[in-house]
Amino acid sequence: MTADESGPEPAEEGLPASPEAPESPSSLGERDLDLATDGDRGPTTAGDRATVALVYGRTVYGAMALHTDREAGFDERELEVLDELGETIGHALTAIERTHLLLSDSRVEVDLSSADEGALLVALSEATGTEWTLDGLVPATEGELLAYLSTDAEGAGVDAARGHAGVSDVRTVATGGGTTLEVRAGGGMLANPLLECGANVVGATASDGRCELTVELSSDTAVRAVVNRVRGSFPGTDLRAKREVEPTDGEPLLDETDMTDRQREALEAAFRAGYFDWPRDSTAEEVAESLDIASPTLHSHLRKAENRLLSEFFEG
Repeated sequence: MTADESGPEPAEEGLPASPEAPESPSSLGERDLDLATDGDRGPTTAGDRATVALVYGRTVYGAMALHTDREAGFDERELEVLDELGETIGHALTAIERTHLLLSDSRVEVDLSSADEGALLVALSEATGTEWTLDGLVPATEGELLAYLSTDAEGAGVDAARGHAGVSDVRTVATGGGTTLEVRAGGGMLANPLLECGANVVGATASDGRCELTVELSSDTAVRAVVNRVRGSFPGTDLRAKREVEPTDGEPLLDETDMTDRQREALEAAFRAGYFDWPRDSTAEEVAESLDIASPTLHSHLRKAENRLLSEFFEG
């Protein structure tokens, strides 16, 4: 068997030139933020050859072309493994981009504004007439995200969130006042395309049918391509500002503890869901179900994450 990796997909065009948009492409723009097709993206075969897309969400990084000397070609089980391999590589490439953002000497901070009703925070602010805030985002399985959204109004937004396109599950997290929703979604949120681009969502609030977001990008990211990607899903989105920022002094504690991605995700999901509050707002079983993992697996992630945090605190 032999394999070759294709070159990058062509970059998207079409965002009108503006003072905030960069004029020259970057590695992200050249590699592309093109949308993958809406159809099946599994391996395609032609006799003794197979092509495997390297994807994360709707971001296509490229493809692997494989060849076998066997007359029967690739069987169904092998194609399933190749499909999973393509998604794993795509996830790893996205993780590398996010690590590059965290370690870069300078970053680009971008302000976006959206009145697109297809965006969940926009829809919630319209349906409830209250202001909503994004408290946190945690990657879940199969390209979905866990979003923690809060408002001061009691019992607000549950039905509106459940009926929103792209949302697969909604759970109310008990709080001392107001409403906090844990929303699991594979689409329908402005954060979905942004995270697929390797961006870090710093904060987001929505009121009166408009959402304001601040996101961080690495300095070599093509802002134009990122905004194009967001507009592809949410046309009613505008770029408001772009500025260079320097990282804050000192390294984040989580980076120093050398946690794995899954340990960090489990720790943040448990924290956002109120697992560490007393009395607990969520049980371990509820947090594990949100992350689509077994309860013993969650406990294992949490113990290891807690051990590394405590080691840093007492021995650092």
